[in-house]
Amino acid sequence: MYDIIPRPKGRKIVGSKWVFCVKQGPDGTIQKYKARLVAQGFTQVKGINFNQTFAPVAKFSSLYTIFTLATEHDLEIHQMDVKATYLNADLNEEIYMEAPPGFDIPNGHVLTDIISTYVDDMGLISESLECINQDKEALRHHYEMTNLGEMGWILSIRVTHDREKHTILLSQKKFINKTLERYGMQNSCPISSPTLANEHLLKLTSPAIDAKAYQWALGSLMYPMLATQPDLTYTIAALGRHATNPGPNHQHALDCIFRYLWATADHQLVLGCNTTSVPTLLGYADSDWASDVNDHKSTSGYVFTLGGSAISWSSKKQPTVALSSTEAKYIMGTHAAKEATWLRLLLSELGQDMSSPTTLHVDNQSAIAIAWNPEFHDRTKHIDIHYHYIRQVIDDGTVCLVYTPTQEQVADVLTKGLPPASHIKFTGAMGVLQLA
Repeated sequence: MYDIIPRPKGRKIVGSKWVFCVKQGPDGTIQKYKARLVAQGFTQVKGINFNQTFAPVAKFSSLYTIFTLATEHDLEIHQMDVKATYLNADLNEEIYMEAPPGFDIPNGHVLTDIISTYVDDMGLISESLECINQDKEALRHHYEMTNLGEMGWILSIRVTHDREKHTILLSQKKFINKTLERYGMQNSCPISSPTLANEHLLKLTSPAIDAKAYQWALGSLMYPMLATQPDLTYTIAALGRHATNPGPNHQHALDCIFRYLWATADHQLVLGCNTTSVPTLLGYADSDWASDVNDHKSTSGYVFTLGGSAISWSSKKQPTVALSSTEAKYIMGTHAAKEATWLRLLLSELGQDMSSPTTLHVDNQSAIAIAWNPEFHDRTKHIDIHYHYIRQVIDDGTVCLVYTPTQEQVADVLTKGLPPASHIKFTGAMGVLQLA
């Protein structure tokens, strides 16, 4: 695992510390006490101490895709916990670390060759409970693991699998309530929208409030945004652009998100309950135009659903200034088309038939015309080449653009921060983002 060597001269020594925590279940009961040795890698210099970093973890969109397919096919969903699994790999660089407190090593010595990755949770999904039990026994024969039975709690998310209704409900109520308590917002006045109407946040040249406190509070909200509450995506992305130099207006907008979370802590993301025999991948994308008052860039947003369940969403400011609303929508189309391509590859690996193109709903007929017809040279020659990727996926049959009027666009919540018309579900012709 490591060697004890004399402290080398002229080499960066990485610090270390113990991190102790109590792992709790969904009902708050203590499951285990955990201790982790953490290397303080932030003290390293890229290009000298390391060249790249990689964390082999699944995206939420991957997890939700698998969950949705599991509900549609009525599969067994179980979970195991690995006491301590270490994936060792040879390092091209020499890494030296300070010995943690409690290690009895000679003075002037350090540790070399540190573990690269830690993994401790595992999900098993199968048509047969017998197969799952066989796999569990095979794994326990080689590793020290705990059988947690049917999945009910993963990544601080409560998982409720309703086999009769063919749904999975995902809730972060416990995490949200703890976050609200941490920042003293547990008794705040609830509001129905995560953002203020016509709120334009000006960029400051220096922080007017405590930047660290602002960053910590904003960072604590990113997990619900990524996991179960896509309606937070636009506002948190917008506030993140001011994390270096926040001011009172930014703090006020941040407090509004906490108040909205207080009102929606009981909401759950619903996966499954497909009304068709075969789950279909659909995309809904939209963008505003020049909405950022600081640089006049636009914001793209998309939602992808599988069998009516939201499995992937994004809200992202465009890197270039669009000269028209059509150009902003065209750039948005490429942003969504790349995600559609990735999701199609994932579904193909999961054994789903992806021979038909994926429908992507947009609300701008001019952008659709440009995507379908490459002859608009005078109107599009200034657009960066990589944004024409959407033409390629249309030509090869990966994506099919369909016009959808704006009032039916669920993606508005990711480009304008609009709240759902109802706290039960996102309304409109699609009815795809269900927040029960």
